[in-house]
Amino acid sequence: MTELKILEEAQYLEKDKRQILSQSASLLGYEMNNLQRLKFEESNRIISLNTIQRICAKYHLSFLDFRVYQKKIPTKIKKETKRIESEYKVSMDVLRVITPKEIFEYTDNDPVKIVLAKIQDGTYIMI
Repeated sequence: MTELKILEEAQYLEKDKRQILSQSASLLGYEMNNLQRLKFEESNRIISLNTIQRICAKYHLSFLDFRVYQKKIPTKIKKETKRIESEYKVSMDVLRVITPKEIFEYTDNDPVKIVLAKIQDGTYIMI
């Protein structure tokens, strides 16, 4: 199982939600708050906890706190998190990772290392 295939499946599972959000925003024509704007503009990266749990169960993956997986957060992940927090004025203090159950140390050669930041109860953004 590759990281790309898992991401494609997650996006497929979330597709209906993105379409409804897009249609609602255009029909209502209202001013979005920062969190709604983040969910709209970054919709292809937003994933629900329910979808995460389904994918982890299907592919025997773990959904771990990033600090359990690796003590130090890589610079690339810090920069992207700060960019999103700054641009959308949201706080993302919880980082989690989807990884095979047998891998507990982060390396560039890991088969799956999807990093997610919590943006709301039950909602995450892929970093």
